[in-house]
Amino acid sequence: MKHMMTRLLAFILALVMTLCLFACDTQDKPGQDQGTTDPEQNQGTTNPGQGTTDSEQESDPATDGVFNAKDYDPKKDYQLTKYADLTITDYITLGRYKNLTLNIPEEEITITDEMLEKKINSILSEHHPDAKITDRVVAWDDTVVVDYVGKKDGVAFEGGTATNQTIAVKKENGYIPGFIEGLVGVTPGVATDVPMKFPDDYHAKDLAGQDVVFTFTVHYIVGDPKLTDDFVADYTEGEFTTAQAFKDNLKAELGQEAYDAAVRMAFWAKIANNAAAKKYPEDAVMYYYSYYYEGYNYYATSAGISLDIFLMYYVGTTIDNLFNSCCEIVKEDMVYYAVFAAEGYEYTEEQYQRALELYTETNFKRLNEIMVAAGKDAYTYEQAKEYFDKEEHDLLVLQTLEEIAYNDLIKGYTIVIGPAKNDSQTGSGETEGQ
Repeated sequence: MKHMMTRLLAFILALVMTLCLFACDTQDKPGQDQGTTDPEQNQGTTNPGQGTTDSEQESDPATDGVFNAKDYDPKKDYQLTKYADLTITDYITLGRYKNLTLNIPEEEITITDEMLEKKINSILSEHHPDAKITDRVVAWDDTVVVDYVGKKDGVAFEGGTATNQTIAVKKENGYIPGFIEGLVGVTPGVATDVPMKFPDDYHAKDLAGQDVVFTFTVHYIVGDPKLTDDFVADYTEGEFTTAQAFKDNLKAELGQEAYDAAVRMAFWAKIANNAAAKKYPEDAVMYYYSYYYEGYNYYATSAGISLDIFLMYYVGTTIDNLFNSCCEIVKEDMVYYAVFAAEGYEYTEEQYQRALELYTETNFKRLNEIMVAAGKDAYTYEQAKEYFDKEEHDLLVLQTLEEIAYNDLIKGYTIVIGPAKNDSQTGSGETEGQ
């Protein structure tokens, strides 16, 4: 729970993962058969900062009937709420938020061999000279990263376009006849037109039996790079000279990152659990709810089933639970601003610029991928920085203040690493000194 947009991105990622699982059953690659679906009271301390016990608030009722999921208007463009403009104490009451104990389960900060190998493979795929092969044509049993555009009578058809797709060049791959075969012999970096024909029994009536042309642009053939002493010495510019030393250091770095992330998440979760929402700004709840509703409803409609049935069978929830989850997200958002207000935190221009620089470094590549995919010119680094300063200003202010608050308050916390404690062990919470 680093900040508001991090949680939103996590929300969207969870949604995408669920929809991707659903799509594996109901959507298709070019040539696959269409899948079918046939299922029809709050007690808190009066001194929020320095109370002597850590009593968590009971779950708040969503909105006390003031508004609910039925009030959502799909035609309305809900905007991210500017919590800084609200009188935040009208909406939320902080409980205890200083000098608490955080219990961090050891498994949350343990780096497994699988996690380490995944990170190493990521480094190799991005930086090893053998990771991306471009000096030969595609052959059977290769794996390629490719863009493709399918056209009928010179016009791109729905569902026939994709970018940066990783495809195994194997005969049994679920694509229409001629699709995988068309990749064989393609030269990376060269757009190649391959004519083919959809099967007569293809589920999309407008494509069944039709002649089409797919244009393939293979970016590269996926190589099989290895972590060697020579690569490590080159990649680290001599800081490490052996693969083992590099792995040991990388594991330690990942462990520290996991520890920092776990503590920060537990920190804000603890404060949110101790707080109580008085009421919820409707547009704020609906802003989050719209992401869930629109995404889930699209796939439910595509499958020809109701949203209620889709949520029940594919997500394991209900409309009301979905709505209540969005209320909880808004409560957590408001906690940030309640803490900022209670402590009077302010930021300097230097701190803001530091956050802007970090944000640009992290998101520069992705922004340009989006721009290029949209047929627009890529940004220079400085142009991207200006764009983020304008479009993500409120988010960057939040990140800056969150960092200030966390670094100040965490100094008074006690961090305990070990097995998770349950309510029967701790009762209403640990007793803590000031």
